Amino acid sequence: MKISIAISLLFFSCSGLIAGGDSSLDVLKYDVSPRCLAMGGACVSLGDDSMGGAYYNPASIGSLENPEASFSYSGGFEKTQINYISLASPLPYKGFSNNWKGILGASIFSSSLGKFTYRYIDPNGNVVSRNMDAEKNLAFAVSYSEKASEGETSIENYKLFFQHYLGFSLKYIKSTLLEDYSAATPALDAGYRMVEPEKGFAFGVSMSNIGGKVKYVKESYPLPQIFRAGFSLRSSPIMDQQLLFTAEYDKFIQDKDSAAKLGIEYHFQKILNFRAGYTGIQENKGFSFGLGFFLDNVYADFSTSIMSLYSYSSFSLAYRFSGLKVKDLPKKKKKIKIEEEKKPVRKSTKEKTSPKSDNYDFLMLY
Repeated sequence: MKISIAISLLFFSCSGLIAGGDSSLDVLKYDVSPRCLAMGGACVSLGDDSMGGAYYNPASIGSLENPEASFSYSGGFEKTQINYISLASPLPYKGFSNNWKGILGASIFSSSLGKFTYRYIDPNGNVVSRNMDAEKNLAFAVSYSEKASEGETSIENYKLFFQHYLGFSLKYIKSTLLEDYSAATPALDAGYRMVEPEKGFAFGVSMSNIGGKVKYVKESYPLPQIFRAGFSLRSSPIMDQQLLFTAEYDKFIQDKDSAAKLGIEYHFQKILNFRAGYTGIQENKGFSFGLGFFLDNVYADFSTSIMSLYSYSSFSLAYRFSGLKVKDLPKKKKKIKIEEEKKPVRKSTKEKTSPKSDNYDFLMLY
């Protein structure tokens, strides 16, 4: 029985590896944001919501002005289910660089890879079956980001205004195979984002799952370290309509694999978003599509993918607390003593005449 469990354990440890890679927990490569999934996963340079920022690039939440909470559900590939909850809010004080408020975020990632039927023969010769969870994963993350600097740059008499954001996430990841074998590890995410708000240009780069390894029984496997780099361009053709184009390159360090991602989003009249994307280079190539709806502070997104190896869909709800705008702490004012106004003293009628008046009397007398 122990040998059978060990064989099953080895099978599930290796089954999570894509294209024969050397990392575990490849479910961490999946897109948790429907918006990002619809745009081919090219989200490292975006910073419009807490979900896309906290997961793909911690620096992206640095531009949030209001608290925001979101929830997403993804599924469809071999009964895989992924849930993601995120919350981000500006802090009521300025960050370390003293340029703007610091932004604090928190997220929970959970996944389930379906059921596994384990069969063995007991001492009496009977075949016994047991249904177990094949693999369950749980990850907690705390993220922090702030505007590190901003300033104007001139390139051949062409002036640009850049804003620079830095961010990081501290993570704790736990994985359980066949309900009995667990492994846990801390990890780190770090990111940078540059924005030119007037021109609608943004650039982002991040590294995910740094330094983490999970150990099942005796074997240790590193987490899938992902290097992301990409840019986005935003334009406003007509009034409240906007067009967003994104491009990104991902490098999976341990798996020696990479992916090229392209995405486009059409924002229509503050009501609807149309999205499409393409993922290439890697083995699981294909297209993705999605829609986004929003009413006041409520956002709903849906997306699906049509890929060569496996496809899945995603749905999310988000709420932006626009009425809870966090203000900076007021600066301490210096106390200035104000002297009391001296009341004017009324001149007495018996006041002595000035020397000038004395001269006048003398002349008259003369």
